[in-house]
Amino acid sequence: MKRVSGLFLVFFISFLAPLLPFLIHGAPFISDCWIHMKIAFDAISSGILPLEYNYSGLTYNAQWPLINALFTFIILICGFNVLYVSQFVPLLAGLSAIPLYLVVKGISKNVKISIFATLLYSLEGFHVVFTSSVMKETATLYVLITFVFVYFLFFSGRTSWKHLAVLLLLSCGLLLGHHYLSLFALVFVCFATCLSAWSYLQPREHDDTFPWLVLSALIFISVFTLRAIFLWEGFITIYDIAYIFVPLLFSSFIITLWVSRCCVRKSHVSRFPKFSPLLVIIAFILSYFVISGRVYFVVSPPSRSALFFIPGYFLIGFLSVLGFSRASGCNSEMVYVRTYFSSFVCVIFASFLWGFDEIGIWLVVKASHHFAPVMALASTILLARTSERIKRVFCLLLILGTLVSFGAGIRCIVFKDPELGGIAAYYSGEIFEIGSLSRFMDGSSKIYGGVQCRTLLMFYGVSDVSGLQPFGFDSGFYVVLRSNWEGGFFVGGGYQWVSGEFVLNELNVDSCGVVFSGGYVQVFWKFE
Repeated sequence: MKRVSGLFLVFFISFLAPLLPFLIHGAPFISDCWIHMKIAFDAISSGILPLEYNYSGLTYNAQWPLINALFTFIILICGFNVLYVSQFVPLLAGLSAIPLYLVVKGISKNVKISIFATLLYSLEGFHVVFTSSVMKETATLYVLITFVFVYFLFFSGRTSWKHLAVLLLLSCGLLLGHHYLSLFALVFVCFATCLSAWSYLQPREHDDTFPWLVLSALIFISVFTLRAIFLWEGFITIYDIAYIFVPLLFSSFIITLWVSRCCVRKSHVSRFPKFSPLLVIIAFILSYFVISGRVYFVVSPPSRSALFFIPGYFLIGFLSVLGFSRASGCNSEMVYVRTYFSSFVCVIFASFLWGFDEIGIWLVVKASHHFAPVMALASTILLARTSERIKRVFCLLLILGTLVSFGAGIRCIVFKDPELGGIAAYYSGEIFEIGSLSRFMDGSSKIYGGVQCRTLLMFYGVSDVSGLQPFGFDSGFYVVLRSNWEGGFFVGGGYQWVSGEFVLNELNVDSCGVVFSGGYVQVFWKFE
């Protein structure tokens, strides 16, 4: 009974945490929501789900139609309010804890460890922010975790043609959902095939999993190719990133073979280098320079106060590497674990190797979304292969590190800390006031706004809104949200920010005419 109650509590937390921004602020988290809502309402009005627009930003988001189809279906069938419809994405992301639990339970064969690992997954800071965000990548998370769960069934020897049919549907969902998760799945499939082939060539008894893994890889790559042919515009970003991944994938594979080689002459056990846990120290030293603004060229990097959360991530990162160092053996389950870990290492290295610009930051953010599943897998192995006394110590350390990272996530989505991306959150009052003001914006005058404001106005039909530059302001209307003057403005592609005080001082609002001043929105007129 206690185990059932614990499992229920973990799943409840997994469903609740992504909904915190909506429950507290009454509005969705992140501006991508309004782009997909607009596409959904366009589909309802026209009767066809659009895949192309005159505006490149809309075309890019329309080319990944999974979330757009989800919103369209819910609005048509349920008739919910827009704000409630948006929360189906975080709720769906919370469901990803179920297939992850099934994976870690299959690895550990222990219900308590599985519940604990799933709890860590649900509370990890990057994961909390990620699942709270209403965007196409979040809508595809459940598909990805289910995809890797089906692969776990293949590795475990539970193979059937029904699983291949499910994998085909999941492959279609991934490749219609998000380009970066599709790319991660491609890396995962390649590693799964290569590492299982390596294990299959060892002189020991084998099951028939390798042929099934080859078939599954062919299915995914076939769907991947068809997706690229028929909806090629949405793959432009993948083509750019792939130039980094192709050489990195093969080099990482060679390193992985060295790390996970089997000592076939003796015990058929793969031995990680003794210094492998020290690799995480190098990674976190590099992360320190990134977060402290000493690597990437950004307008306003986070201040040193954000470094408070580094010890927590260092702790769980170190224990995760220690856990993977215990993923020894050539059995199929350990090969599966090394497959996921190798894929994660690949995307992390690729994000750092890209370059010192905004795209580099974008890749680091996307790669961090896979940290929670990796941590759950690593903690499962770590706890399953230690004595009871050491297991308690590891549990306390994992809880401590996860709670620190959870604090970073809460500081972002609930307290809207701009240094951690919190200004992506909306207030419900901003949505209603912008909706009322949009009826008076006929496009006769120039309108300026930050990324949050532009996407919201686009949803309400005001498409001719110019981006906000941190320096130099022309005459026109400037729309400022409460999130902007309290926190700051996203500029560029939305991964850099400047403080609200700085922008308002540069705009010199005292010399501007106040067109509208509400509790959540202010509109200024900048004179020539």
